[in-house]
Amino acid sequence: MNLLDFPADLLASEQSIKIEVTCKIHALADQADWCHLNITQKTRLYESWILDPTLGGQLAALMGTEKVHRYIKDTVMRAYMRTKRPDLPTMLKRMSFRHTHLVQSYEKPHALLYDHTHLYTLTVAKEWRMALLSAYERATFMGGHLDRNLVLITDHGFDRFLDQGYRGMVESAGKRLDVDVHWVR
Repeated sequence: MNLLDFPADLLASEQSIKIEVTCKIHALADQADWCHLNITQKTRLYESWILDPTLGGQLAALMGTEKVHRYIKDTVMRAYMRTKRPDLPTMLKRMSFRHTHLVQSYEKPHALLYDHTHLYTLTVAKEWRMALLSAYERATFMGGHLDRNLVLITDHGFDRFLDQGYRGMVESAGKRLDVDVHWVR
């Protein structure tokens, strides 16, 4: 049986249940201040959501119990984190970086190239390696002649990122790649 074989009202009903559960989980994540929780605290919340009959129970009825944890983690909470990330153009304006012409927008990690000379990459702390290498690679493919190649790092108020030595190591890696690193609050 494929997707076309299901009645339209059943598909709409399943979609509305997923949307309802997603909204409830996002509200609970807001209440718990999700972005500032450590891994152990997040794991406890995942478990409570999975066991809650109005959340995990409804999802389990749609997709099976074994898929609920992955769905909440990979679909529901990734969508939540995307909504919480700062908007790069707005962030650049707040930081007084103003440019006249947007040349290109990149994804994974998100970056903007302005005036063929200024590249700004936005990343979360745990993905700093990929962001630095992407910024270096993008600059290299542009001929390596950028006036500014800046990686803006968010979500760094936990774990190893609290250690100034670790941050120094990240900044040192950036210098070797000719990429500036800025820790965004």
